[in-house]
Amino acid sequence: MSSMVIVHAKQQASQAYDVAAGSLGSALSSFAVQSGVALSFDPSLTRGLTSVGLKGSYSFEQAKNKLMQGTGLTLVQNKQGSWMVTRSTKTEILPSSENLSSTVLPVINTEAESSNLQQNKRTQLSKLGLKIQQTPQTISVVDQEQIQSQNLQTVSQALNQVAGVTAISYGDGTSYFQSRGYATDVQFDGLPASDGLQYMTQFDLNYYDRVEVQRGASGILSGFGNPGATVNLVRKKPTPDFQINGTVGIGSWNNAFIALDTSGSLNNDQTIRGRAGVSVQDKDSFVDQINNQHGLFYGALSGDIDENTTITLGGAYQKNHTNGVDYGVSLKLLSLNPVAVEPVSASRSTFYGTPWSFADDELYEIYTSLEHKWNENWSSEIAANYRNIDSKSLYGNFWNPISMNDLGNYHIQSQNLKTEWTSLDASIKGQFDWFGLPQSLVLGSNYNRRNQDSYSGGESLGYINIFSTSTVPYKDVPYDYATEATTEQYSVYGQFLMKPFEPLSIILGGRQSWYSNTKSGILPVATAKETYPDINKFSPYAAVTYDLSKSTTAYISYNNIFSPPQAWQTTVDGNLLQAREGEQYEVGLKTQLNAQLGLDIALYQLNDKNRPVADTTHPNFWISTGEAKTRGIDLQLQGKLNSLWKINTGYTYLDSQLTKTEAELKNQDAEEPRHQFKLWTTYNLPFINSYDGTYIGLGLRSQSKTTRSDGAYWQDPYTVADLLFGYQLDNNLKLSLNINNVFDKKYYDRLPAQYYSVYGQPRNVLLSLNFNY
Repeated sequence: MSSMVIVHAKQQASQAYDVAAGSLGSALSSFAVQSGVALSFDPSLTRGLTSVGLKGSYSFEQAKNKLMQGTGLTLVQNKQGSWMVTRSTKTEILPSSENLSSTVLPVINTEAESSNLQQNKRTQLSKLGLKIQQTPQTISVVDQEQIQSQNLQTVSQALNQVAGVTAISYGDGTSYFQSRGYATDVQFDGLPASDGLQYMTQFDLNYYDRVEVQRGASGILSGFGNPGATVNLVRKKPTPDFQINGTVGIGSWNNAFIALDTSGSLNNDQTIRGRAGVSVQDKDSFVDQINNQHGLFYGALSGDIDENTTITLGGAYQKNHTNGVDYGVSLKLLSLNPVAVEPVSASRSTFYGTPWSFADDELYEIYTSLEHKWNENWSSEIAANYRNIDSKSLYGNFWNPISMNDLGNYHIQSQNLKTEWTSLDASIKGQFDWFGLPQSLVLGSNYNRRNQDSYSGGESLGYINIFSTSTVPYKDVPYDYATEATTEQYSVYGQFLMKPFEPLSIILGGRQSWYSNTKSGILPVATAKETYPDINKFSPYAAVTYDLSKSTTAYISYNNIFSPPQAWQTTVDGNLLQAREGEQYEVGLKTQLNAQLGLDIALYQLNDKNRPVADTTHPNFWISTGEAKTRGIDLQLQGKLNSLWKINTGYTYLDSQLTKTEAELKNQDAEEPRHQFKLWTTYNLPFINSYDGTYIGLGLRSQSKTTRSDGAYWQDPYTVADLLFGYQLDNNLKLSLNINNVFDKKYYDRLPAQYYSVYGQPRNVLLSLNFNY
């Protein structure tokens, strides 16, 4: 099993080191972070070994020699410039990492694993275990370093930092996400979960090490699904060396939170490793009368059955409680002839819910994996995941436009959604030589099941003044409608990367999927299970990459789009929607401007038909919009400009048109901006003291005008700026101040239309103390 630490920095002629004496594994981790090199090693080589440490100013050559003194091991460099630990022999250049085993398993520590996932880092979004530069689609990563520096606490906040992804808030704290004009899919450690992201409560971000996003269609990854993007949430895993880190913080609106994470080996041989974490938060909102409390616990165990086989078992439990649920208000009528509307003029803190409204969520999951390395080139894995979410809520909200005298049609609604996902995957992958060049192959099969029991009830109170909801008496609204819907998918898949000659790679693959849908009524009367016709579909995939140089790769790729109708997405007549079909074409260029910095450029076109959208005339029902064409450009820069300056930025252009549909839906895609720019950058000021001293950060989120489906109201372009000021107190402690929306820009997260509206957060601050040992 290979463990990897990746951080990028120039190897200075001389620099100060402070590496504590102790286990060799821990010393190597600290050395990699301080020197800024890419360093990997097999934990079995370092078990039981110690290092005298390193303190003082050394050249890189002097430092590595002193660190490894007396261990019987040495550091050697491969052709790509990264370093590996081997047994002491004469100095040599190792083969390129493409010729090594494709299995890149858990890393030494969370920050090192995620801090620089650039083009030469592998991603779980590739079944072949390809590096980001070799993957012929656009991939963005929100790593642990960015999560900590921005104090990101939810999956929605993380995705909102990715250029080309639009995170749209919902009144109950959930969100839905769009990219390239389409909804997004989700995976957990590479296992797909059908409809597991949109409008779904998620575990706190503290549970995850990083967030990976592959934009565009990815049928080879998930079979049937949405073509906007695939989001992969990568959990934190046990590490061989002991570490403990945490954060305590306070912020605006009585925000108080604490997070703690610890990991390490449970025996001297480091063959049994564990990890556990907890986070708790209690916060009010910028909206009056809203309070949210939640707590998360997670844990994982990883054990080596033998030197080639590792089993991992983990899980998490989280409970949320929100007092005060507010979905906002729709647009206000100005005149009836002609019809004219505008947003309601009120403070962002105005509460349109009832004081007794609530939303409760209970989440838990269990996951496991078994990995076996057959030899240096071939490995296999079996993985399984079960996730359960139980969400209950009781709230009031306004339907339809607000009248000219501030009256709105107020409804009380009760809901209970019980959703569970089961995912299984088995695969084998490896490399073999053909005409002297390495070829890669992966074969696998998986099973996905989603079951949802949906209960709802409603009662109209008629028209009331929108500013008087606090006087609405408590209403116990019983459920009067309930259904059970189940979707299942069986798939077999394969991908083959062949290299006819050295600069050229051809990737061919496909997934054969079998899909079934069932639905039955629970309320008002129980009905027999209705089984919809089974669907089977082959989703082909093809791509060509060409290495223009060691640092630059050009590519072209094709993806098939096929998304069958969901059992819960029916027309007002009770019929399933038509299956959505289409294809995606993408061409791009990925280049490393230096060993630390990657630049990606992509152009794409997606064609599809029968896209499902909410029926604006009949709430809770759906319609198909006809045919659509989406074109765009993705441009992103990720990595380090130098050893002190890190950047993650991107610009996207989107031109999405519904080319054949009903007239009233022509603006359906304008909720996602045509132009979008996002930036997060940090800069260290090392001259303050020997501990890297002061650091600063700047974030920008800018987008062009947007509207909802009816096009009645357009939001003007806006830019939100965030700032970070931090100070490294010593090797283990740092103090940070985040100022979000520093200019207090007023904007909508969810634009007002016929229903609902949600403002973006006003200016707010977070003060946090982070410790890491």
